[in-house]
Amino acid sequence: MNGSRDARILVVDDRPDMCATLSRWLTSEGHFCSAASSGEAAIELLKRAEFHLVVSDITVPGLSGIDLVTYMKRSFPNVAVLVVTAVDDREIAVRSVELGAYGYLIKPFDRNEFVVNVSEALERRRLTLLAQEHERGLDAQVQLNEKYGKLVHFFPYGIAEFVVASPIRTDLPHEDLLPSILDAKLTGGNIAFATSHGHDRVDDLMGVTLRAVFPSGKSAGELYRRWIESGFQISSLETIENGLDRDPRHFENTLLGNVQQGCLETFWGIRRDITERKRVQEQLFEKIKIIDELYEHLVQSCKSKAIAEYAARVAHELRQPLAIIGGFARRIGKERPAAPTMDDGPRANAVTIIIQEVERLEKILDRLVDYTSHKTVQWQPVNPNDLVQYVLSIHEPKIKEKGVRLETELGSDVGEIFLDANRFQEVVRNLLTQALEFSLPGELIRVQTAVVVPSERAHETGELDSNTYFELKIHHVGKIIPAEDAEKIFDPFATTKDYGAAIGLVLSKKIVEDHQGSISVRSNEDGTLFTVWLPVARSLS
Repeated sequence: MNGSRDARILVVDDRPDMCATLSRWLTSEGHFCSAASSGEAAIELLKRAEFHLVVSDITVPGLSGIDLVTYMKRSFPNVAVLVVTAVDDREIAVRSVELGAYGYLIKPFDRNEFVVNVSEALERRRLTLLAQEHERGLDAQVQLNEKYGKLVHFFPYGIAEFVVASPIRTDLPHEDLLPSILDAKLTGGNIAFATSHGHDRVDDLMGVTLRAVFPSGKSAGELYRRWIESGFQISSLETIENGLDRDPRHFENTLLGNVQQGCLETFWGIRRDITERKRVQEQLFEKIKIIDELYEHLVQSCKSKAIAEYAARVAHELRQPLAIIGGFARRIGKERPAAPTMDDGPRANAVTIIIQEVERLEKILDRLVDYTSHKTVQWQPVNPNDLVQYVLSIHEPKIKEKGVRLETELGSDVGEIFLDANRFQEVVRNLLTQALEFSLPGELIRVQTAVVVPSERAHETGELDSNTYFELKIHHVGKIIPAEDAEKIFDPFATTKDYGAAIGLVLSKKIVEDHQGSISVRSNEDGTLFTVWLPVARSLS
């Protein structure tokens, strides 16, 4: 409804001509009208549609106008009532107003008098509804303040309320607002906020400024800038501070403004100790990193095993037809006629080429068969940490000569496992040589060992036979190996001379797989990491 116009008005009168006249006057004023000839008919219309005002004659058939006013006061309290009567009776007028009528109009009356009374009744209704809404708002605010007061004292985070010296306009420049904000004074808070500053009671902090209990240095400037630019919506900043025990602790500092009519009067500061959350996050990220490394290691290992099995099958399938072709070519070469002809030159050349290529392919097949075959492993119980330390000791002169730093972290949980000591030392020597070759003076080579328990996902990915594995990691900083080259670095037929001792890496992979283990490489901006897994559980058989 737009002010005193566009109202929905119900006219109740048993005289059709009166209903028509009043409806015409109201419609000309921009209102929407309906008519009823009795109190019962009026109630039915009130139930079906929304009305702002009812204009009712006192004397209508059935339910009287007084009864209608009484009913509406109970069932439709937000609908205004204007009583119309031909009887100038003071008692009826007083009773109507007491029951809730907004006005009392005596017939006869003219159009202007009627329109004025209708406008006054609608305006009174509007003001009454506004007053009710305001009262409800005040009640809600009181209840909210009571709940807020209780909530603040039991809130798990430190929370405090601050009041600026005088309301400040939010459209002022950042540099004009900041001093007033930092000088705002604490007027309330909870115990958690007090204890975070070494106090037992909030009263001890009453009247202190924001700059005294909240980050206010150069690093906090970004917090206040973002908060002001957002119109004093929620803004947070993480800080590291010395706790009451002098140990570093992580805090999340949050500001939330209470802006009224474009001005900031009060705001809340919330401090949450997130040290434990940070610690858990760091542990989680470290575990995720380890899981990703294990997963990558297993994927590479599975690919290598699949390639080796496929290569063995290919070698077996090619050997026989290649032998037949070579045999025919050599026979043709021996059966050349004694008297050469014009065609003998090109033919002899072609036969020679065929024989040479067959011999080259036979050598490749020999290498392929040798690579995929499994030599006997001389199993013996030995602590791999002892072998790693031995290899490091004999390389100590070269490490000093190169000028690199060596860091070792040999797991104390590593015990004896069954392996071929000499061949495992060869693996360690090859990987250490790779690291030394690509490390510059002053750079770090890290050697680590541990016992690892693969996750369920790792078991499914790698089809692992053991529940626990000995793990060797050799990490160095140096030239990054592109992903496409890392996939071929253990391939005996790929050229990887730019990335270290290719033959040594191929032999290392062969030795590790003869131990039913796996080896992988990962290279990125953090450096290059070789990881070896050997099963821990193995019987003497």
